[in-house]
Order: sequence, then structure tokens, then C-alpha cells
Amino acid sequence: MLRHIVTYKFLPEAQGRTKKENLALAKELAEEMKNSIPQLLSFTCGLGSPGQKEDNYDILLICDLADFDALAEYKKNPAHKAFGNHCHAVSSARAAIDFEL
Repeated sequence: MLRHIVTYKFLPEAQGRTKKENLALAKELAEEMKNSIPQLLSFTCGLGSPGQKEDNYDILLICDLADFDALAEYKKNPAHKAFGNHCHAVSSARAAIDFEL
């Protein structure tokens, strides 16, 4: 089994929306991934808590998949691409790691 973790630090404003609006949209897009990507064995999306430290990241995904082939298929899925495109457009930083469990 493989665990894929990714987190983003969102900009205060981007694409004509506030950070809060962009986070809400990211959460919506993440839920679409959860419901439409068959390779996902487990999926968690979390938003940073209100009042967290300013240098904390804002959104986190934790995905469990069978193996690296499943991860490759996950990355090709249109729902994943929509989420990634949105987050890349409205973030200042991204960190990710993939590891075998």
C-alpha cells in the first residue's frame, strides 16, 4: 500500500477570490475526487484550523492507494487535475511525499 500526502499554502488573494473562498472551492474539488477516483482506498482532506499560525499550511490531502501504478492513474484523473490546477493557481507553496506503508 502507498500513502500520498500533499499540502498547500494558499495566497491571501488569488484568481479574484479570498483565501477563504479558494479554500472552500478546493474542499469542494477534493470531495469530487473522493467520489470519482476509484483508485482511492482511503481519502482525507483537512483545512487548517481558524487561528492557526500564519506560517502553517492551509490544506492537506492524505490518500491511500494500492501501489505506484494506482497513484499514476489517480494523477491522470480529471477530478485530480481540476483540484491540482486550482491549488497550484492559488498557492504560494506545496509539499508532498509518497511512501509505502
